[in-house]
Amino acid sequence: MTFLKTLKATLLLGILGVVIVAVTTFTGMATLEVNNTVIEMPFSYLIVGLIGCFLVLLISTSVWKFLWAIPEKYQQFLSKKRSQKALNLIIEGLTALSARQPAEALELAEQALALDPKNPIMLVVNAFAAQQANQHDKALTSFNQMMKETRLKFLATLGLIDIEKQNNKILKVQSLLKKALQLRHDSSWVINEILDNNIKCMLAGHVINIKDQKYSKLIDKKQWAHHVALYHAFAAQKAMELNNIVDTKTNLKKAIAEQENFTWVTINLAKIYRDEKSNNKAYKLINKSLSKTPHPDILSLLAETTPCKTPTETYHHFCGDVLTKDNHDSCLFLSKLAANAQLWGESKKWAERALEKRPTPRGVQLLKTACTALHIAIDANILYPALKQDTAWHCIKCKTPHKDWQIQCRNCEGIDSIQY
Repeated sequence: MTFLKTLKATLLLGILGVVIVAVTTFTGMATLEVNNTVIEMPFSYLIVGLIGCFLVLLISTSVWKFLWAIPEKYQQFLSKKRSQKALNLIIEGLTALSARQPAEALELAEQALALDPKNPIMLVVNAFAAQQANQHDKALTSFNQMMKETRLKFLATLGLIDIEKQNNKILKVQSLLKKALQLRHDSSWVINEILDNNIKCMLAGHVINIKDQKYSKLIDKKQWAHHVALYHAFAAQKAMELNNIVDTKTNLKKAIAEQENFTWVTINLAKIYRDEKSNNKAYKLINKSLSKTPHPDILSLLAETTPCKTPTETYHHFCGDVLTKDNHDSCLFLSKLAANAQLWGESKKWAERALEKRPTPRGVQLLKTACTALHIAIDANILYPALKQDTAWHCIKCKTPHKDWQIQCRNCEGIDSIQY
């Protein structure tokens, strides 16, 4: 493009020179003295000579610039070709990563990085490929290089977090998670990871000051309240193992203050109130957190702490609007209350309703007891050949049943995954 512009300028100057020659031919002569000899020549010759020299210089410069640019353009061509090849390699590497072939992905990423070392994409893929291939030294080197670039810091921090997780360095993970949160304070994934890692720190015996957690303002209030409740519930469970009733009660109260519908906390705090002969407190606590799917222990405590004086009065009280009648455990509860009041027809009715919803050994036992009292012959094995387990605590991730609530599943190590 520059050469064409120079050629156009040369043509214009040539036309101007012709015009000048035509004018000066008729305007006079120039006198030159060479070796004591006076030579007369038209002005046009002098001007044409100067213009010619100028044109030769201009064309020479333009040609030189054009020739000088050839190596640079060739280098640009080679660089573009290398970048394209590196891009193709990195696409193949990402495909290998997706196919769970980290060794092949790492090899391709290293080739791409050698071709285009300044491209940050090559560095990122190389780092994560090395991480997936369990070559932590290479991955750490790449992640540390990424940390030098502001736009890659968050990605590098996430990579370092995964490496430290594999090494079970939970305190280091916590430190890196806080750095990641500073870089992207709107990342809900980072916040959830921090909350889960807090619990892992507690399980490992590290002290966590829940009041100093500045990120509590960045998340939903209910989510934070649940996390604080988990913290106090775990402390209460530890105190129960040591038979420290005072600390157990204190932490259970703190947990229930954060989250009223925490079933395990409600059950254990109500048991403490019952043992202290504070039935009114226990009854109010249970009634406040009574859900549509109540735990059997909740129902038993409800019956134990009720202000009703006789079994018959208790049964009729709970037959009202206190409980949802569509729940399996509620039907079993009413069947048992009817049996205590020797209302065998009612007991049989509720047992059959419970078995319709979920055939379990408890339901069959209540039905047999009621039928025996009513002198009704029944073969439960024929009516209910395939019994299911009685409802219990279970992990929502791996479906493993648990006898009691725990903050972490013993099978899949899921945090806060055990529910009723």
